[in-house]
Amino acid sequence: MNPLIVLQARAEARALLFASCEYENLGEALTPLLVYAHESGIAEAIGADATWQTIRNAFEGKAPI
Repeated sequence: MNPLIVLQARAEARALLFASCEYENLGEALTPLLVYAHESGIAEAIGADATWQTIRNAFEGKAPI
């Protein structure tokens, strides 16, 4: 499966969970996404700015990042 699609899906899921107060803080929701982005090679392939934008898009309206 395409790692970028996986990152998008994970980010959307974590954003919903964060909005539902399933995480104690935003870092708890974001850290695994950043780890995945680096381990899968997405961060290197699309760059840090595009990686953050992908995550920001998922969290838009759900958390201030």
